Amino acid sequence: MTNTMTDSAVTPQPHVPHTHTSPAIIQLLKNLSLPNVLQRNKKIEAGNDARSTKTLNNALDLAGHPQPGSEVASLITIDPEDLA
Repeated sequence: MTNTMTDSAVTPQPHVPHTHTSPAIIQLLKNLSLPNVLQRNKKIEAGNDARSTKTLNNALDLAGHPQPGSEVASLITIDPEDLA
């Protein structure tokens, strides 16, 4: 679940998937090579770090950083068989 900051409380919001939206897309993600999945996950992590930093800056200095970061993205799951 994601959280939305309000005046003094954190309200949980339901997670809406953005990439795993259909069986066809899930299968396409599963068909990616391990190097491709690792490369994509590295990009996702970098984006998540940037969004988290933006959210932190917003919480620390609302006037200087009026927009919080967006919801973080999920990493692509790596099948344990691909690691063998």
